[in-house]
Amino acid sequence: MDRVDEIYNDTYRRIKARNNAAVPSESGFCFDGGIVTGSSPYGEEVSQSFALMPGRPALFLIKMRNSIDGDQNEPLTKTLPELRAQLNRLPGHYRILREGKRTVAGMDAEEVLFEIKDGGITSYRFYLLAPGDPDTLAKPHTAIQLLLGASSPDLTPEQATAPVDEAGALQVWDTLLNSLHLRPGAV
Repeated sequence: MDRVDEIYNDTYRRIKARNNAAVPSESGFCFDGGIVTGSSPYGEEVSQSFALMPGRPALFLIKMRNSIDGDQNEPLTKTLPELRAQLNRLPGHYRILREGKRTVAGMDAEEVLFEIKDGGITSYRFYLLAPGDPDTLAKPHTAIQLLLGASSPDLTPEQATAPVDEAGALQVWDTLLNSLHLRPGAV
């Protein structure tokens, strides 16, 4: 209750209605049917997942939050041994299709792309991490995953396998990442 005035004066007064199909030109945080304009003194985290093919294991996940100074010391390559250890515990075998640095939405990032084969099921696990820049909201800490195919007792091997081959999986990944841009006026 001691923060009611602060919340009302800072946040509530900045809420405006918006059409979900419209991309706002002013800075702010968008939500269904509205926008909180301007910058906020509070850190924000956004997480969104997209089922790419309902009924099939194909998922695109993106998580973003304000970057902090410590993020620069936690590159994806530092967590790669842990990720490989997790994959080594899974049945079947994996191989790295691609790993290294890339730029996404004007941010330096690292990616690692795995193919996993288990019996008649082929799946792809693609990961990207951009630590962002703590000096600007235009470069948030960003973690992205693309999951294509997954073993499931509810699916036949044909349904559980990735809906695309290796070339198709790489094309989906590159197309999705290349489509990410800073929203106009977001800075």
